[in-house]
Amino acid sequence: FYFNFFIMASAQAILPNTSKFNAAIRKMNEADISKFPLMLNRIVKKLHLKKEQPFTDEEKEQLESVLDFNATELNVVLDSCQFIFEQAAYYTLPPNRLANQLHEAGLDQEHAIAFQQVWKAEGSNFIGQLKEQSLVPKIMDNVKYQLHLQMAQSNLSRLKEPTALFELTLNDTDPENDVAPEKVRIEFTHE
Repeated sequence: FYFNFFIMASAQAILPNTSKFNAAIRKMNEADISKFPLMLNRIVKKLHLKKEQPFTDEEKEQLESVLDFNATELNVVLDSCQFIFEQAAYYTLPPNRLANQLHEAGLDQEHAIAFQQVWKAEGSNFIGQLKEQSLVPKIMDNVKYQLHLQMAQSNLSRLKEPTALFELTLNDTDPENDVAPEKVRIEFTHE
C-alpha cells in the first residue's frame, strides 16, 4: 500500500494553518477522486513554466462543471495545489511525508494518496526543471577590460594615475526573450 500516515507524523508542518488554505483543503476533499489525480498531474507538469498557466480559460470552465466548483473555488483549489507542490519541491519532501503533511492539514486519505502518487511520479522531474531555471533576470556573458596608466602631464613630471575600464556584457536568462545583450561600462581610478 502506498500510504503510511505515521512514519513522520511528528515532523514539522510545512503547510499553513490559515482559513484560506483550510477552505481549499475542504474543497479538495469534495473533488471527484477519479478526476483529481489528472488535475494534479497537469498542474505539476506545467508548474515550472513561468509564463504559462496549467489550464486555459476554456479548460477551467470544463473543470468547473466536472468538479462542480464555481470559478473562485476552482482558482483557490488550483492555487493551493500549486502551492503544495512548490512547498514539496522547496523542502524536497518524499512522497510519504507529503501525504502525511496533507492528511495532518485535513485532506482525506484518498486525495492525499493522489498527491502522493503524482509527487512520486513527477516530483523529481519538477525539481530538476526548477534547478535549471535561473533566479536572476540577467547573467554576465563577457568581460572586456583595459588598463590605462598616465605617467606624466605637461605640468607634472612624475604622475602615475592608473585607470581601469571594464565592459560587461549581460544577457537575458530567459531564452524566449529576444533582447539584445546589454553592455555596462565601468571606470575605476586610483581615488
